[in-house]
Amino acid sequence: MLRLLSKLLCSLVPVLALGALACQESTSVQPSGGVTTDTVGTTTADMASTAATDSANGTPEASSDTPASPPLDTPTAPLDAAETTATTGPTFHGDVLPILASKCQGCHLEGGIAPFPLLTYAQVKPLATLIATTTAALRMPPFDVSTGANCEPRLPYLDDIRLSDAERATLEVWSKNGAAEGTPSATPPVPKAIANLKKVDLEAIPAQDYSVEGSADDFVCFVIDPGFKESKYIKGIHFVADNAKVAHHALLFLDADREKASTLTGAGNYKCFGGPDLKSPQLLHGWAPGGQPLEFPAGAATKVPAGALLVMQMHYHPTGKGAELDRTKVQLEFFDGVPDYLATAVLIGNFDKAEGNGMGLLPGADDPGGKPTFVIPAGKAGHTESMSFTLPFEFENQLLEPLQVFAVAPHMHIVGKSMDIRVQRNTTAEYCPSDTLNPFIECYLGACSKATPAEASACAQASCAKQYAALPPICTACLGAMAKYKTGGVQEVIASCATPPAIALPKDECFVDSQTYRFYWQRFYAFDAPVEKLSTLRPGDTLVFNCLYDNSMANPLLAAELSAQGLSLPQPVTLGETTLSEMCLVGLQLLSKNPEAKKK
Repeated sequence: MLRLLSKLLCSLVPVLALGALACQESTSVQPSGGVTTDTVGTTTADMASTAATDSANGTPEASSDTPASPPLDTPTAPLDAAETTATTGPTFHGDVLPILASKCQGCHLEGGIAPFPLLTYAQVKPLATLIATTTAALRMPPFDVSTGANCEPRLPYLDDIRLSDAERATLEVWSKNGAAEGTPSATPPVPKAIANLKKVDLEAIPAQDYSVEGSADDFVCFVIDPGFKESKYIKGIHFVADNAKVAHHALLFLDADREKASTLTGAGNYKCFGGPDLKSPQLLHGWAPGGQPLEFPAGAATKVPAGALLVMQMHYHPTGKGAELDRTKVQLEFFDGVPDYLATAVLIGNFDKAEGNGMGLLPGADDPGGKPTFVIPAGKAGHTESMSFTLPFEFENQLLEPLQVFAVAPHMHIVGKSMDIRVQRNTTAEYCPSDTLNPFIECYLGACSKATPAEASACAQASCAKQYAALPPICTACLGAMAKYKTGGVQEVIASCATPPAIALPKDECFVDSQTYRFYWQRFYAFDAPVEKLSTLRPGDTLVFNCLYDNSMANPLLAAELSAQGLSLPQPVTLGETTLSEMCLVGLQLLSKNPEAKKK
């Protein structure tokens, strides 16, 4: 069913790069891929290290990204309660190390994605001021979601590494007081969140290094045969970016029909601007700088059929300073047995026009001629584009069942400044309220009681047109869909649309509010709850997302990129795949009931 949803989105949503449900086709196809099965405990540095080291690649990490990030010398929280003398104040072992272990060492460990470890006093003391200023400015840890009046998520986030006001104050005072060591504990704290998979069962590695050169963005697909003789369920996926200087983003697709089998010899890669050139692509996961390992909740996994190939689409952004080699790989963790829920990734957005039926680009203040148009004016510092997508009841002769939302990811490029993602539910009650449904039922029973199941729908619309027209659109959509697929007759059809949902959910629910969005720190934000308590999306629910952009020279990332490309002023920005184009895109990891689980 989720593969079906991917096809639906592919047919409705303009797809651009990380918007890839990969509907477009490329023309160049060549060979590829290899696999190792060694367990790996560390990762190489990825683009996250580029952000943390600010100017290492000429792309400064903004201290003035948004009003939410104060100057580096301005503490975020009052320090009065924590102000103490040097002899009685915070110490490394007593106060600082527990904070680092729970919030920082998941990335700042030997061989982690951060550029340096923060494990010992000798490693941390020289960086005390840097740690205090970057945490006070909300630049670290990189967990760029906000909670408050605009967004109060119903569920907590998994591995939430945001610091409290008290924790930031402790780091500030410790630094100002001389960064005292204190007495080592007999049982030092253990890092809470490890930025690697707990177990690596297989590494999917391209056949050879790829040389990234020139000045134009490059899109390359690497075909890898995992060698599965039987179907495998995958519970964890992790991209290990090899070269942070050029890795823009990556997408992992499933080639279940082995369309690219002929490419498994030779160079092992082919050009694939716009998508992986597959007739039936299924997205497994995506990575962008700062991305963390994905591990599904207990009882959930994604399925890779026997014989299927993996296709990793890499978007490379050359440095313009010579060739750079990259060999990004993907790590997989297997699920033991048959999961109760199937997981899949979908990407929704990048609409370039209003689509109707509750989908598409919404009107904006800067639309030329008042017609919804995705264009960010040159020099505009506060431009918003908003989009929506309403889940239908059916697609390709199959009902779309309710879906559980496990993880959400906002995605824009360097002009992007903030993005909020929410669902507006049309389905907090039954699809067909009894006060409007009862007159229709009475008419139907009187006029169509002798109609066969095949005649029922036509009879109802012809004989009870007035009562049918009075039904809410969501009710008629539900009745029409259920009439096609329910086998229990009229009674089952009506019950399916007139029964309230089993779980009470808010009518307007915010999933993510990324008020300090940073291109070089992106991730899926997963919810910390068992599957049965995750938020549900049902047909008729509408996803709404608002993307705010800064296309002015006050945006330091934009200014640096314009300079690198020999430009002195901002240009109008439209939808596209390159770094200087933009996106407004939502990534979702969704769960549905696994029909195979019934056979266990």
